[in-house]
Amino acid sequence: MASNISSAVVSEHHAEGSVFDKTSGLRVIDLSNFEERKQEIAQQLVSSAKDVGFFFITGHGISQSDIDKTFEYSKLFFNLPVSVKEKHPFDLDTFAGWRGLKELSEVTGTRLWEQFVAPIDRPGNPIAGTKYPEDNLIPGFKKHVEEFQRKSQAVAGLLLRGLAIGLGQSEDFFLGGLDFDADDVATLLGFNYYPPTEGHWKAGDAFRLHGHADYNLITLLYRREGETGLELLPGKDAVADPRVKNQDIRGAWRGVPDNTASWVPAPPLKGTITVNIADILTRWTDGELRSTYHRVRSPDQATGEPLGERRSLAHFVAPNRSFVVKSIKGTYPPITAGELIASEGHAYGSKFNDPEWQRIAYSTEGFTAATATRGPARHALSQNPSNVFRVFVGSEDLFPEEAPRIAVA
Repeated sequence: MASNISSAVVSEHHAEGSVFDKTSGLRVIDLSNFEERKQEIAQQLVSSAKDVGFFFITGHGISQSDIDKTFEYSKLFFNLPVSVKEKHPFDLDTFAGWRGLKELSEVTGTRLWEQFVAPIDRPGNPIAGTKYPEDNLIPGFKKHVEEFQRKSQAVAGLLLRGLAIGLGQSEDFFLGGLDFDADDVATLLGFNYYPPTEGHWKAGDAFRLHGHADYNLITLLYRREGETGLELLPGKDAVADPRVKNQDIRGAWRGVPDNTASWVPAPPLKGTITVNIADILTRWTDGELRSTYHRVRSPDQATGEPLGERRSLAHFVAPNRSFVVKSIKGTYPPITAGELIASEGHAYGSKFNDPEWQRIAYSTEGFTAATATRGPARHALSQNPSNVFRVFVGSEDLFPEEAPRIAVA
């Protein structure tokens, strides 16, 4: 398996026939011949999703030429004048639109990240026709974005089928809300642009993107070889309800340990897609599958890391907005995917010009360890029972009688 990956990069664990990246420790899962191998693939997917929440995939069927073309469109978009891009602002309810360097600086404190989140433009969508530049400015852009997302969504469908099989559910269990042609389709393609740090870097610019967990169902991340910076936090207790992040800066954004040694670099592997579990899938599975914190670290000038631009494509796969997410064991109350997505968008909007949040999010020391592990999380809650965290994970044995159970209302 994963025969196109250099042996210098991965090591094979012959006991179970699995391949792991030597740097990050993430599993490399080969999706080829899925129908014949789906039981084997399902076991690998679930093991990775429960343990780390991140993994690499090969044999996915998306051509490198398609990926390269999408990156070219990314460059064309970000090269547009600000006066054009600002006509397509970020929409809090749908998470779609453009977030420029100035806006992101006011919200997050970073000057090193720009993003355009491209929706599927359906006639019944309330933002239809408002988030793309005119076709004469970037001919074929919107058409290509939809075609690329459709191909990527097919890969996501295989992953979700495998995860369902591995969890003992029907094969189509996670596919019910994924109607790509519906007016309320919520899947998005995020174009991330991180400008060169040379000449722009200043003291305190430790991260291009702060530690966070994705809001959606599952994310397929396309990266360019050699563009490092992604780091993740294996074993972090997942927060299953994205609205946890809404409460204040003392909420989940402070839930990442301040021990920077805990963060693991996950450089891109040629020929792979990086996949991570996101909040909605964690909620759906009662915390069994982990939505893991990750961030993008700035290049280290002292060690000679490249200071040039960095780009990535994040395919945020999500159920249609009207789809009701019901956790398997009933740990969380039913809620529509649209409500969960909007709550994340409005959480972002609430942080404009919040210097204390920015200081914590981008501190070189990282976040406090209040919710770093289950024990401290329970202790923090016992000290402040009014905290409105929902649930970190779904297992009942993680909440002993002496610790307050978190409200799910």
